[in-house]
Amino acid sequence: MHIVHGTSVSKGKASGNLLFIDNENYTIPRTNASDIELELKRFQRARADAMNQLQSVYERALHKVGESDAKIFVIQQMMIHENGFTNSVREMIKDENVSAQYAVSTVAESHVKMLESTGDEYMQARKADVWDLSQRVIRILTKRSGFKSPSGKNIIIYKHSFTPSEIIELDRSSIAATITYKGSLHSHSAILARAMKLPGITEISEDIYKFDGKKTTVDADSGKISIEIK
Repeated sequence: MHIVHGTSVSKGKASGNLLFIDNENYTIPRTNASDIELELKRFQRARADAMNQLQSVYERALHKVGESDAKIFVIQQMMIHENGFTNSVREMIKDENVSAQYAVSTVAESHVKMLESTGDEYMQARKADVWDLSQRVIRILTKRSGFKSPSGKNIIIYKHSFTPSEIIELDRSSIAATITYKGSLHSHSAILARAMKLPGITEISEDIYKFDGKKTTVDADSGKISIEIK
């Protein structure tokens, strides 16, 4: 038995097979825009589509966690209209003659670094929301598909990190518990996991991707993960 320790974000116990899902971290290359007005229009359309998607996520969240916690996705809708973020993307497209997706990616990275540098744990936890929203807009711009909850029974799902949107999409009839390598008790992902009564552990002592498929027991009351290795 291999034992790993971490920090509980949502109490409970569960057993099942570990499923590792790699975070989709793809680099957006810097590309020159042949038509700046077209890129600005693409960004505007992507923002509108993201708003529609977030409204759908909010409505699903209402049924899963109730109005109070579902407001997380109202906050993301407000973020997409926040002048600082939106104007920074537009100015970068115009001033540096780059694609909309590159501008969104670069501005989002700048915002995340700013939040990380505050030294405030609550503000640092908000970086997942910036990442969640920006990745949604980028997926729309690049026509990539989003996260889908795996199907099966008693799945212990492991990712290096979860966004709030990914947590709310998890199918509780399939997912028994979550494990993340990095995370925060104050993040919206953790808040949603608690609202869904989904046992969860984060800040684990080692990366356990190599144990994919192994029988795993999560004791989120004590922050202990037991993995059968025979």
